[in-house]
Amino acid sequence: MKVLIHAIENFVFFNTILTLVGFFAAYLLKSNANRLRLKPYLLARFFSLAIILPTILSAWLVAAVFLPESLLQQDVFQTAHTSPLHELHLLGDLTAKLEPFLAYLTFVFVASAVSFAVISTVRSYFRVENIVKKLEMNAPVPPPEKIDLVETIAANHQIEVGLVMSRFPFSFVWGFNRSKLLLSSGLLCLLNEAEIEGVLEHEAAHHYRRDNLAKLLLNFACYTSLAFSLSRMILKWRAAEVEMICDEVATARTCFPLEIADALVKLRRQCLTLEPGFSTKATSAFVPEDVPSLERRVFRLLTFADAPPNLSKVLGMSRPRRNDKLILVAVFTITLTGIIVFQPLVIHQLAEALVQFFG
Repeated sequence: MKVLIHAIENFVFFNTILTLVGFFAAYLLKSNANRLRLKPYLLARFFSLAIILPTILSAWLVAAVFLPESLLQQDVFQTAHTSPLHELHLLGDLTAKLEPFLAYLTFVFVASAVSFAVISTVRSYFRVENIVKKLEMNAPVPPPEKIDLVETIAANHQIEVGLVMSRFPFSFVWGFNRSKLLLSSGLLCLLNEAEIEGVLEHEAAHHYRRDNLAKLLLNFACYTSLAFSLSRMILKWRAAEVEMICDEVATARTCFPLEIADALVKLRRQCLTLEPGFSTKATSAFVPEDVPSLERRVFRLLTFADAPPNLSKVLGMSRPRRNDKLILVAVFTITLTGIIVFQPLVIHQLAEALVQFFG
């Protein structure tokens, strides 16, 4: 238990430092995205790495530091360990006077981080409850041809659809593995068929990309360091880029960039008309909450009218990149195994030197 607490202390320490580095890099890239002409797809991938890599690298560092002592015999470890031994390992010299308070604090942080991640995930799903509260038995019924259009597109993408009778216009993909598209009768009544097709293709892109699952994993990764507020900011930047990616996919599939832009403006205006100060987050991620994001997406859609995206290139954006995950797992395992087998104490000593430097 003592070793576990010390491992967590070091994990949080390294993760916080790497998260600060990742945030600085993400901020610089975001600030210069226009000048560098970076596409939303590249930005979203970089933001994902800025969130997840600090956690992975910190786990790798802690494993490389602590495993050798448990795998090597004690006499072999003490003989090979030429740097001063620390009673509490790595952070011992810096935190010995704070024990056992620091251990309790570490435990509270881990418990709080997990709780925040769970609460954040649950809160995002409460938007369905908010929608249910807005159900209206007397809501207008969409025309049959629009319902047929929804069923046809849903069948093409093999995604289930749930139609909610409500005058509030909304649409979003619900679930992680077997997603379901939820949309309201108010949305179908408000938009024309071309606009509906654009919105549905946008949501289908989220379905294919498994964006809900990716967001869940990244959300948990955000709370593994003391700088979780910065990670959450990067996650918000990523979400904005993902919406633009799905806009591009929808445009490539439908050739309706202007209609998708019209749908954005109509839905935003309708939400504000139905309820002043209304938060679109409670109904649909398709409609951005802030005006700058709305303007950015509309402007980009307008550019597609003159230069439509290439369908073959864009389709790759609508698929989850499983190879990336396999590569990360392979690199993590192979490098960690190689270090432990051939140079078991090199990372251990480098990590201690790093902690002493910051101390």
